[in-house]
Amino acid sequence: MVRVGSARSNEHGGITGGKPGDQKGGAEVSMQAWYLHSKGWIVIRAKDPTAREKIATNMEAGCRNNHIGYCQTHRTTATAAAKPFGYDLSKITKEVETDCSELVRVCCLYAGIQVGCFSTGNEVAALQATGHFEVLRDAKYCSSSEFLMRGDILVTKTKGHTVVVLDNGDNVLPEPEKKSGWRQEAGKWRYYHGNTGEPICNDWHRDPDGRWYWFDGTGDMVVNTWKKSKNKWYYLGFDGAMVTNRLLQINSEIFAFGPNGEMLEGTFTIKTNARGAIEL
Repeated sequence: MVRVGSARSNEHGGITGGKPGDQKGGAEVSMQAWYLHSKGWIVIRAKDPTAREKIATNMEAGCRNNHIGYCQTHRTTATAAAKPFGYDLSKITKEVETDCSELVRVCCLYAGIQVGCFSTGNEVAALQATGHFEVLRDAKYCSSSEFLMRGDILVTKTKGHTVVVLDNGDNVLPEPEKKSGWRQEAGKWRYYHGNTGEPICNDWHRDPDGRWYWFDGTGDMVVNTWKKSKNKWYYLGFDGAMVTNRLLQINSEIFAFGPNGEMLEGTFTIKTNARGAIEL
């Protein structure tokens, strides 16, 4: 079953008046099974999966927090109460109120998406203008719950109501894994950008320990290989790390590498430290 969460109505079944806080045993702001609204739905989907998850998480928190009731007149009191806590609705401990569109806005703010106040009449335009959302109008998404994703926002085609989807539909495939950091694949090492899930190709990577690595066009870390960069020669050792500040025998020749890894040419000084080890 796909659930949705929203601010629905006050204790009298109306949109204004009533007391702060949820006076209907949790029904003023609550979760229910997905339904097809008589005015029809438009789907607003955050492009970032992390944002979608935060939107859904905060809507669930709002629905479970009975300090939050419904009133259009005092709709921003819940927003103000949540603001000191990064808009986390679970942190509200005093009686406040919201309405359906303002509750969706607080969920977006919690996800780090900055957007001003809006109503269901201009919600699509307001959220689309942030650049963080795509709008889906196809019946595949709007007339059934099968392809809805947790964190999707539904708003009626004309001014009316808005909800947040809390479960994936039956036909939603799992999100593909986004690789991050070092990965050994087919016996070779790659380094993946955590923000894109793509491997580094034809570029350097510097680890936190300060060591540099080079990755070829297929994303594989190169080893035991010379690399020319900006008219200087470097050598990537058996572990892929750039050789620095030492002498190294490569085949039948001995080469010297400076502190930044560049191969040294011409005349340079060799000395030993207190332990007798050679320093360049």
